[in-house]
Amino acid sequence: MNYNRLLFLAVACTAMYFVFQAVKFYNYEWDYKFRLQNNSATPIIGEPFDIIPHTFGNPDTYFHCPTTIVAANGDLLVASGQGRVHGVGNIVQARSTDGGASWNYEGVIYDHSKRKPSESAYGTTFARAPDGSLILLVQTTNPELIREAEAKDLTLGGEQFAGCVYLVSDDHGKSYVYKGYLDPESPHYVEGSTSNILTHNGTLYLVAPSFYAGVLLYTSEDNGETWQRRSAVFPSPVAPREWEPDVYTAVMRYPTFTFLPDGSIYVLALAYLPDGEEKNYSRVSVDGGKSWGPVRLVEGISVRCPVLHWVGDTLVLHGRYTPDQDIIMHSSNDQGMTWSPRQIIQDYDTDGGYSSSVNLDGKSFVAFSTDKGEQVLPRDHPQYEAKKICGIQGVFLYPSKE
Repeated sequence: MNYNRLLFLAVACTAMYFVFQAVKFYNYEWDYKFRLQNNSATPIIGEPFDIIPHTFGNPDTYFHCPTTIVAANGDLLVASGQGRVHGVGNIVQARSTDGGASWNYEGVIYDHSKRKPSESAYGTTFARAPDGSLILLVQTTNPELIREAEAKDLTLGGEQFAGCVYLVSDDHGKSYVYKGYLDPESPHYVEGSTSNILTHNGTLYLVAPSFYAGVLLYTSEDNGETWQRRSAVFPSPVAPREWEPDVYTAVMRYPTFTFLPDGSIYVLALAYLPDGEEKNYSRVSVDGGKSWGPVRLVEGISVRCPVLHWVGDTLVLHGRYTPDQDIIMHSSNDQGMTWSPRQIIQDYDTDGGYSSSVNLDGKSFVAFSTDKGEQVLPRDHPQYEAKKICGIQGVFLYPSKE
């Protein structure tokens, strides 16, 4: 009888072990289903496809912070940072000549270290000037400072950025000419931009974060040949008070903007609050960005690296959902006053959600960094941080007006 009891216990323990392993193996999938059932998100939307797969380039590198644009000849371009360490690398590009149905990886288009060996490049943003030329903004960094901070597990506040340079292409992105710093008088003031650069009445506009000055608005009236600082949208707490003495904001990051139907400028950014919470705030300018209205908390969303753009008369906002890092999308039918519940474009095991978009034939084309691929490592792996984002994918979306 004791034998039968021992046999029963052995079988029970074995069964429990395999059940435990199965639950552990499917833990993420169960967690994801739980999240879908217990928050305001709808199921995953769209059908993502590879633009720059993780298998391209050196397996030790990953692709990050993409930007997209439609060239004057109709080609759809996606550029991205590529690097072994976050913030250290070069700029690569992919091209589609058939509206995104197929992609050709064109490799490195800019290596900043060849110009300045002590610096590197990573973030990038496209623009198309009124004359049809392409402008490519490139965020430059201090790789030695970044590696030192990673080795010591330190958090950098912005001192790792070396400035923002820009390049111009007159052949639809087949070659680029280096122009210099966006703000040559204060090169460190401009870190780069993760938002679209827009043209309005023949003038190019961009918003850029600055650790030293806050969120800045720049314009160009000569097809991107030169840029002028127009105003501080969200002055930094460390900026001189003459920027805007009556406004004191938290550290604002990841600004994005769009033009509203009446021509006013709507800017949205993410605030890192003293208690560690992240919230989105907006401001509106009715005079072309010379002055700004009150700072307004944007209710119902929490988006890091947000990007605004219009699809018809629907305002779309996509980016990284701050609590769980998924790439998500909201839509607004009242010019950004209220937003729909978030929809998930792609869920993440590790880190992601950095994205860029363009309006293409009445639909939204979104390119985003992804951790989908064989080289993604589990969180407890010693090299996990090196391979958390391994490729760039895209998706076509049709925002609902409901």
